[in-house]
Amino acid sequence: MEIFELGDFPLTSGYTLPGAKLSYKTHGTLSAAKDNAILFPHFLGGAPEALEGWIGQGRPLDPDKYFIILPGQFGNGVSTSPSNSQPPFERGAFPAMKFADDVVAQHKLVTEQFGVGELQLALGWSTGGLQMYEWAVRFAPMVKRLAPIATAPMPSPWTRLWLHTLIEMPHTSDPAYNGGFYADKALMQASLRRQAHGTALTLPPHGFYHDELWRGLGFSSLDDFISRFWEAFWLPQDPNDLICQARRWARSQRRRP
Repeated sequence: MEIFELGDFPLTSGYTLPGAKLSYKTHGTLSAAKDNAILFPHFLGGAPEALEGWIGQGRPLDPDKYFIILPGQFGNGVSTSPSNSQPPFERGAFPAMKFADDVVAQHKLVTEQFGVGELQLALGWSTGGLQMYEWAVRFAPMVKRLAPIATAPMPSPWTRLWLHTLIEMPHTSDPAYNGGFYADKALMQASLRRQAHGTALTLPPHGFYHDELWRGLGFSSLDDFISRFWEAFWLPQDPNDLICQARRWARSQRRRP
């Protein structure tokens, strides 16, 4: 994992993040003409390395042909996040953010760190795809192709309800939460497990469970799948970081013409 130093970074909310950082990974080699760059930001709860399964020789995202940049979102626990910030923006005091902030930071990474003036493709799914619309609004001439996948320019009412009910409420309703100033993340294990079970129920389609497709992924039982896939994904994460990401998604809206 690499870190791009953003310095004191102004947010669209009017706040400034002191000493802001953006995590990222790259695959492939940037051409001498700097004309083979692709940008691929990650989804809620993810990280740059979570996207590496889509990259490979002979595949559309081929590192032998392209220089693939995987930027980390703010709030992912490595980029500047509630869990790694100092006062006055630590933990529950972290300022509100929008995906515009991520995209502006990504633009700085692409242009200042790598000197790239044109992206051959920018793509992403879920919240990564939502950022593609922000790229289209802010930096359209720079991007030759956009591929937003499983997303929309703004979240639906169902998505907003899902974010509030399954990402925020398991934590904010926990007695240990304390307005985001819990004494130790270990105290939030129960809320993270509730989130894991809620997302296990709502994200896979019904047929995935009806046809026991989890068996093809190497799990011996449904309980094994819930424990080793869903709980294993959410338990290492920090609730404040997840809430930061969820609220940013819920805040997304179309720009008025």
